[in-house]
Amino acid sequence: MGLVALPANAQAGQIVLTGGFGIPALRWIGGGDAEVNTKDGRATDAYLWVGNERIVGATLQFDVYYWVQEVWSDYSTLEGRLTVSVPIPPGYRFASVARSSPVRVWSRFGGRDHSWHSAWSNNFSTSFRFDGNGKDNAGNAAVRGTFSIAVNVW
Repeated sequence: MGLVALPANAQAGQIVLTGGFGIPALRWIGGGDAEVNTKDGRATDAYLWVGNERIVGATLQFDVYYWVQEVWSDYSTLEGRLTVSVPIPPGYRFASVARSSPVRVWSRFGGRDHSWHSAWSNNFSTSFRFDGNGKDNAGNAAVRGTFSIAVNVW
């Protein structure tokens, strides 16, 4: 985590919390197997949501949700969920998140696809993938990203 902070004697203002997050493997939740088999003539649905920035006690929190479904044959479905907690820096109290800015992707991808796809907002930069060589719940389907969130402090 990195920060850009006010001087120690400041009464109130903003700090910017930065860092990284990821879901390195998705959980198989349905369909015939854990393999999202992309190839010509097939499609894959992907839904990525990163947001709900909030103050909880002495932490900044946000949620990551990633869902993938093979739109073919056995409809393999994978999912990942994560709540990221970033502690308050010493000497500050959180008042509020300065600006909420979620990432939302709901898309259908056609054909063979082992690529990383990008999505971003003011607060988040993310990459996601849903297929690769081998079982996709073992790390081929994943999401990773960085955050930079301004927080009002006092």
